[in-house]
Amino acid sequence: MEKVRGSRWTQVLENQAIRPDRGSAAGRLMGLGPLAVVAAGLMASCLLVIWVHVQTLHLRYEVSQAYEENRRLLERQAALEVERQTLRSPKRIAEIAERDLGMHLAEPRERSLLP
Repeated sequence: MEKVRGSRWTQVLENQAIRPDRGSAAGRLMGLGPLAVVAAGLMASCLLVIWVHVQTLHLRYEVSQAYEENRRLLERQAALEVERQTLRSPKRIAEIAERDLGMHLAEPRERSLLP
């Protein structure tokens, strides 16, 4: 009798069990789920690496331009300093005063002492 009960329960459980059909499309897709997640993660990481590389190249280009601009400005500053020193020279100022303004250095007899 035990055999009959065991086989009867086995038949009932087999009929009620839900088993995916390995031959159907749904069954094949269930097996691809983890693979799709891994593939999407790999694709996302590749895109992230490419984006970081492009940003690095862009920043390197900007830094290069900034260094070039700095070099150009330092050269301009040096040229302006030379020009400033030239314009401030006492000899040049005396020449302009004599030529344009009719000024001259006072002779000792033209000088007077202030109290």
